[in-house]
Amino acid sequence: INAEYMGLTKDDIPAGDQITYSYFPNHKVNRFMRQALTRESWNFECRCSLCETEMNVIYKALAPLYSDKEKELLSQASDGNTKENWDLFKLAEDAQYDDNDMEKAIEYYNKAALNNHQPSAHRLGVWYLYGDEEKGIPPNYEKAKEWLWKAACSLDINAPNSWGCIATMFQEGLGVEKDTRRSLWLYLASAHQGYPSAQMELAGYYTKMGQEALAHEWRLVAAKQDYVQAQYAVGVAFLSGTGCEKDLIKARKWLVKAAQAGYPNAQNLLDNEKLFPVETDEKELFVS
Repeated sequence: INAEYMGLTKDDIPAGDQITYSYFPNHKVNRFMRQALTRESWNFECRCSLCETEMNVIYKALAPLYSDKEKELLSQASDGNTKENWDLFKLAEDAQYDDNDMEKAIEYYNKAALNNHQPSAHRLGVWYLYGDEEKGIPPNYEKAKEWLWKAACSLDINAPNSWGCIATMFQEGLGVEKDTRRSLWLYLASAHQGYPSAQMELAGYYTKMGQEALAHEWRLVAAKQDYVQAQYAVGVAFLSGTGCEKDLIKARKWLVKAAQAGYPNAQNLLDNEKLFPVETDEKELFVS
C-alpha cells in the first residue's frame, strides 16, 4: 500500500538519520507483535536497526536446527491461524484442563498442528518433552523434537516459547547431543523477544561466564515483567552488590515484590535487621 505521512519537526533532521516514532503504548511488545501491529494498523513492515538486529539473532539461533530441504518445506507451509485450527485448539484445551483427558487433547492438538497451527505444535512438543510423571508416562524426546522444531520455525508470535524449550533440550542433552552454544543462542533469541524464563536462563549463563553485570541486566528485565524469581534475584543482587552497586532501597523494593508474591525466603530477608538496619516506620516507607 502506497501511503505518505507528513509531520512537523522542532529541529532539522540530517539526511540519512533514522526517525524514531513509537507506534506502541506498550514498550515490552516483542518483535513479532510489533510487526503484526505495524502491518495491520500502519500498512508497513518495520525494517529499523532494532528489528533487523533481532532477526539476525533469531536466524543465527534457528539456522543450525534445519536442513536446507526442511527450511524450504517450512517456508512454503500455509498459515495455520485459521478458525478451524483455533476451534481444535480450544477443544484440546478443554479436554486437557477441564476433562483431564490427555489422549483426546493430543488428538485435537495433532489435527491442528498438522495444519501448521503453532500453539498446537508447541503444546504437543511440551507434552512429549516432559511426559506425565503422575500417570507414569515418560518423556518422548523424538516426538518432542518433531513438534517443537516445527513450532519453532513458524516465526509465530508464540514461537520464542518453543525456542526456550529447544534451548533446554540442548542445555541438558534431552534427546539431542548436549550443545551449550546452541542453547545459549536460542535463549538469547527468546530473551530478546521478551520471554522472562529465557532471560533468567541467559542470566545464568552470564553468571557462569563471570559476567555478573550482564546477568544482572537480564534479571532486571525479567523482574520488570513481574517474574517473581527474577524479582527475588534482583533484590538479592542489590543487597550484596553483585553485578551492580549495593543499594538497600532497591534491594527492599524488589524483595517486597517477591515477598508479596509469596516467593520463599524473601520475607525472611526483609525481616533481618542485620541486612536492613532501619526503623519500622522507615520500612513502611519502602513498602509504599
